[in-house]
Amino acid sequence: MFSAFHENTSSLEGEAGKYLRREDGNIKRLRQQIAVAQKHRAAGAHRHHQIWQDDLIILSDGKLTAKLLARFLDEVIGIPCKQADIENDRKKKLFTPGQVPNTTEAREKLSLLKEMLFPELKVEEFLASNEAVSLIG
Repeated sequence: MFSAFHENTSSLEGEAGKYLRREDGNIKRLRQQIAVAQKHRAAGAHRHHQIWQDDLIILSDGKLTAKLLARFLDEVIGIPCKQADIENDRKKKLFTPGQVPNTTEAREKLSLLKEMLFPELKVEEFLASNEAVSLIG
């Protein structure tokens, strides 16, 4: 657990490292920043694809509600998320680039998001500029 926390915080500088959760901090921060960017139409999260997956339907010309975004992140991308998480995350007043630890897992999730939901997503705006350092081989 400590090694994962160290990996998450090693790529963050200054204020970005504050308030990072010890457990799955990189993924929780990623979820938060996706919701903030989508609300403020930042980092390429202003336009989304149409999704038809089982009973999850997201129309490209429709509003991406907190419920739909939460279900997509949870069921399709694999980021644990509830509607209340998205609603709370969207309360942040502005999107600040470089807040997500630059880990392999975060890069993979962002890549999936760009491919499947936000075609214009600017992955580099989410990630911290330094790559995370792993304590495990």
